Amino acid sequence: MIQATVDVGQSEIHLHKAILLYGSKGSGRSSPSINYASIHDVTLHNDRPMVGVGTSLTQGALVSALQDLNGRPSLDLLENHILAFNGHTLVFWVPPKKRKVWFACDEPMGKRSEVTPHPGLVFVVNNQLHVYAVKGSRRPQADTKIFCAPYLNTYEKGDVCMGNVRVPDPTPAQAPAITDAFFRSVFTHTNNAYLVKYEGGVFSLWADLLDGKHQQFPESALLQGAGLPGQTLGQILAHFGDKP
Repeated sequence: MIQATVDVGQSEIHLHKAILLYGSKGSGRSSPSINYASIHDVTLHNDRPMVGVGTSLTQGALVSALQDLNGRPSLDLLENHILAFNGHTLVFWVPPKKRKVWFACDEPMGKRSEVTPHPGLVFVVNNQLHVYAVKGSRRPQADTKIFCAPYLNTYEKGDVCMGNVRVPDPTPAQAPAITDAFFRSVFTHTNNAYLVKYEGGVFSLWADLLDGKHQQFPESALLQGAGLPGQTLGQILAHFGDKP
């Protein structure tokens, strides 16, 4: 039942407008997609709220209404490594770098940690952490090819099993903390049989990296897997841009 008034703290606010969202019914466990929104005046008849005829509501008006509810955030200058951000999905790039990694898995690594080289990475963060690899040390562009991230605990679509490690909220300011959370997690198992192109597979690759056999990450080992949600950065952005 629609309430005509709501108590907020020590004050009372009144219902003036209603927003209706229209979309598909959805199927199974999938959420319905929203394709159309309308805004309606609300009047009282015998103390009961009545929704009147509506008009189309633009995306800009919806964003403005949300900002009025949450307060308007400051307009911050984004750093060069931030590739995209729409308020709920963050995409950022980490250039190739040597970092410490931890393993607790079957041989040949077993339980050990070392500083090793890593490829350039693209992280996508919404309600889940996703990671992909890129070649080179330049900031990725829309046509930059995307490869499977060569790490244990990752699935073929790029989503990461983080165990009990909490991933920070997807905001540009949290990009360094998200990166640290990923690299401080312990790599334990494979979720994808086709992570790399390397003799002996992903375990042999990381055993060689841990043993110092590569001063730079061997980009020839990166695999452009068929299970990825896109083969270029532009396709990755389009895929996640469609997600709620």
